[in-house]
Amino acid sequence: MNGPTLYDQEGRPVTLGSELGKGGEGAVFTVVEAPKLAAKVYHQPIDPLKVEKLAAMVHQQSEGLLEVAAWPVGILTRSLGGRPAGLLMPKVSGYKPVHLLYGPKSRLAEFPQVTWAFLVHAACNLARALAVLHAAGNVVGDINHGNVLVSSSAVIKLIDCDSFQIQAGERRYLCEVGVPTHTPPELQGHNLRTVTRTPNHDAFGLAVVIFQLLFLGRHPFSGTYLGRGDMPLEKAIRELRFAYGRSAEAHKMRQPPHTPTLAVASPAVAALFERAFAPGSTKDGARPLPREWVEALESLPLRACERRKVHVFAGDLESCPWCLIEVTTGTLLFKGADVETAAQEAFDVAAAWSRIQAVPSPFPSPQSLSDPQPPAYYSAALWGGVKKIFFLTLTFLAGLAMFSTEALLWLAVALTVGMGPAALVCVGKLIAAASAQRRLEKLRKSWHPHSPVDSSFDVLLQSLDHAVKAYLDLPALRKRRMDELTQALRQRQLEQYLDSHRIDGSGLEGLTPGVLATLQSHGVETAADAMAMNLLKVPGLGQVLVDRLRKWRQDLEEGFVFDASRGIDADDLMAVNETIGRVRKALEQELLTGPDRLRKVADNLLHRREGLLPRLMAAQNARDRAMEGLRQFLS
Repeated sequence: MNGPTLYDQEGRPVTLGSELGKGGEGAVFTVVEAPKLAAKVYHQPIDPLKVEKLAAMVHQQSEGLLEVAAWPVGILTRSLGGRPAGLLMPKVSGYKPVHLLYGPKSRLAEFPQVTWAFLVHAACNLARALAVLHAAGNVVGDINHGNVLVSSSAVIKLIDCDSFQIQAGERRYLCEVGVPTHTPPELQGHNLRTVTRTPNHDAFGLAVVIFQLLFLGRHPFSGTYLGRGDMPLEKAIRELRFAYGRSAEAHKMRQPPHTPTLAVASPAVAALFERAFAPGSTKDGARPLPREWVEALESLPLRACERRKVHVFAGDLESCPWCLIEVTTGTLLFKGADVETAAQEAFDVAAAWSRIQAVPSPFPSPQSLSDPQPPAYYSAALWGGVKKIFFLTLTFLAGLAMFSTEALLWLAVALTVGMGPAALVCVGKLIAAASAQRRLEKLRKSWHPHSPVDSSFDVLLQSLDHAVKAYLDLPALRKRRMDELTQALRQRQLEQYLDSHRIDGSGLEGLTPGVLATLQSHGVETAADAMAMNLLKVPGLGQVLVDRLRKWRQDLEEGFVFDASRGIDADDLMAVNETIGRVRKALEQELLTGPDRLRKVADNLLHRREGLLPRLMAAQNARDRAMEGLRQFLS
C-alpha cells in the first residue's frame, strides 16, 4: 500500500512507498515513480536555515558526490508551492553500517567471507569518499560509525548528508551534531551547534573509523587505565590518551589484552595513527589528510597466513597476528576452518617453546662474586684463629699460675702481660672474620638461584616444559578419553544384558523361596547384582551358593556380545571434545604468555639483584679484609 503523495521542486508528484528506515529526525521511504530514489520526510517542519542548506546541497550535486554519498537531489513539499517537508536522494541498497563490518562477531554474520584485506580496502575507500567531499569545500563534521555504510564489495557510501557542514559560496551551514566517541579532543564538551568544523576535525573521525576497521572494532582511546579511578572514553579522547601509541604508558594507558598492537599495520600506517591522535594533532592541518591514508593503505603489503589462508595480514610482520588472538581468546576472527581445526592449525607448539627458551636466564651469578680462594683457605684461617686463642689462653693461665712462685715471677708477668692482650686481639679478629663470613653467606643465600625467591624462574620454566608435554599429549589424552567412553559403553551394555537375567529364573540349585527373598531384601535380583561384594553382604547365603551365583554370572559375561554399531553417545562425544578444547586453549594461552611471564620474573630477579650486588661486593671485601687481618695476626 502506497503512502501520501508529495511534490518535488518541479511540481512533479512523488508517491511514498514502503518505509526503509526511521530516525529521530525523519523517516525514509521508497519512491513509487523512481525506484532508484528515496524520500526523506521530516517529522517536524523545517526551519528556514535548513531549507537554505538543502537547496544549496541540491545545487551542489555532482557525479563525484553522488558516487560517495546519499546526496540530496531534490526538495519535497506536501503541496504544490508549499513549505519544504523533505528531500529526495539516491536510494542506498545492498549496504550495511560499517560497524557490522569491523565488529568480529557481526562481521562473521554479515560479511562471512571477507578477510582483513577487505577491511583495508574499505578503509581506503572511506578515505577516498571523504577526499571527494572535502574537494567540494564541505566537511562531514560528525563522521562516525553510524553515517558510513559499506557494500559487499567494500564500496563506501556516506549517509545523513543533510547534517554535514556545507559551504555554498560565502555562506556556511554548520554541522550541529556530533557523536562523542568520534568527536576530536578539542571539541569534546563544546556546544557543537555554534562550532565551525574543519577538515582537521574530520580527520580525527576518519582516523578513528579506520582504526576500528583495521583493529577489528577496537577504539583507539579505549584501553586499560593505569591511574586511579575510572577513565571514560570521552575523557580519554579529551586528554589524548591514545592507548596503542608509543606514549601510551606516559599517559597511563595500556591497550586491552588480546588485541593487535599498532605494528599490525605497516610502519607508514602506524605513523599516521600517531599523528592523528598525538597531542599536537589539535592544531589545524596537523592530522593526516584523506589522500595520505589512501596512499598508505594502497601501498600496504599483504600476505596470507601459511596455516590459515583466510588470515591476511601486513606483509612485513614476522607472524600472523590473527592466529595468536584466535588461539589466545578462542574467538574466531575470520571464517575458514571450524574453530577447533583453526586453533590446532594456528598454534605451533615448537615455535612457542623456542620463544620460551629464547628468554635469557638471570643465572648464573657474576664471576666477580666468586671467592678468590678455595673454601679450605677461609675455614683454615678461622680454625687457626680458634687454635691460636686456645694457645694464648692456656699460656695466659699458666702465667697466672706462676705468680705464686717467686723464682718464676718475672716469667709470669711476661706471660700474663704479653699473652692476655694478644688473646683478646685474636678473639676480636676471629669474631670479625667469622661475622663477616656469616654476613656474606646470608647475602649469598638471597642471591643463590636455589633460594625460594630466585627459584621462581626455574619453577615457571619447568611448568612451561610440562605444559608443552601436556600439549603434545593431547591427541593421546583424547584417545584415552574415547577409549574410556568405548569401555564405558561396553560396560553399560553388559550391565543391561546382565540385568535382563534374573536370579529367580536361573534355575540354580539351592535358590529356595526363602533364599530368593533374602537376596531380594539385600538388593540382589539379577546377574548384574551378583557381584562378590554384594553376595558377601547377604547373611546365611553360604559359600557354596555364593560360588554358584558367581559362576553363573561369569558364564553370562562370557556369552555377552558387544554391539559396537550402537556407537558412543553424541552428548558424551561432545563433552570429550569440549574438555579437550578447554585444555588445549588453556595450554596454548599458558605457552603463548610464557615468554612475557618469564621475562617479567627475570626482570624482577635482576632488579632485585641490582640492589643486592653492591651489598654482596661490600660484604665480600669486608670478609676478605677480616680474613687477611686474621691470617697476618696468626703468621
